[in-house]
Amino acid sequence: MGHANRAVATREWLPGAAVAVGAALLAGGFLWPALVSPRRNYNETQAKEYLEAASALHSAVNSRRGSPEDRAAVTQEAKARFDGLRGEVERVRNGPKETGFWLKAAGSALICVGSGVVLSRRYS
Repeated sequence: MGHANRAVATREWLPGAAVAVGAALLAGGFLWPALVSPRRNYNETQAKEYLEAASALHSAVNSRRGSPEDRAAVTQEAKARFDGLRGEVERVRNGPKETGFWLKAAGSALICVGSGVVLSRRYS
């Protein structure tokens, strides 16, 4: 009989806990991008490499030396290097925003589910 009472008690507080945890996740989702700096995931060496790749691409695009085929090959190589590094920079920069989005989504889902259970119990 004691086990049955614990199960009933658990069912009573679980929706409220879901709403509380959901609210915490939702608040965390709004605060996360401000609290977590993408700079922690990207060091000075990587930043210099990115700037060098951007400079090399700029030089390759504006170069007038060599045959058109040679210039195209150098430009294509510089663009490939730059694009790879740019993708890495974008991932680092957008990481906190994406994490914040998923925290907000999970928090909203928990709030909706918990509130729905509480309201369905109240009106049934």
